[in-house]
Amino acid sequence: MYPQSFTRLEFGTRQPQELFDAVCHQVNLTHLRIKWGSYSDISAIGNLRALEQLYIGSGARVESVDSISTLKALRGVYVENFQEIRDYSSFAALENLESLTICGDGLGPRYIKVDSIDFLREMPQLRYFRFLTVRLRSGDYTPVLELPNLEHLSLRSHRDVKKIFDALNALPKLKWGLLKTRPQNYEK
Repeated sequence: MYPQSFTRLEFGTRQPQELFDAVCHQVNLTHLRIKWGSYSDISAIGNLRALEQLYIGSGARVESVDSISTLKALRGVYVENFQEIRDYSSFAALENLESLTICGDGLGPRYIKVDSIDFLREMPQLRYFRFLTVRLRSGDYTPVLELPNLEHLSLRSHRDVKKIFDALNALPKLKWGLLKTRPQNYEK
């Protein structure tokens, strides 16, 4: 009814599909935080052209993330527990994105499966990358090495990460994240 009323919205309780769709009519939103919900279709998010920060927690039934990649103003994206999504390559279209978190449910823990992170090769602007509670099917973490502006990096302690730990730790601007604060987790 009032599609220009809000610039920021946060939801800390379960959000059904109907409420998610209604929120996506708030065209002036710059920040949206949803703790968790029972939505499967997030395509309405494409209406939020001014959105700069997006946090969607526990979206276990989400079927596609392609609509997120149409939001060119995004600077930060956090997606959690998207059990149905294996391919995040559409995120490479987010040219202004500086912060990206893709993770499963760390409290469960409930891992998500991601086919590849090759799309990172097209995102040299990233400064913050968290990729936790994830099983990377390709096993190839080397695309992270092509992120020259990365300041924060947190990856699951896994044998494939341990193999390239020294190279990851040597990224020129890296200062924060699990690789810096808990290097013992990555010892061979």
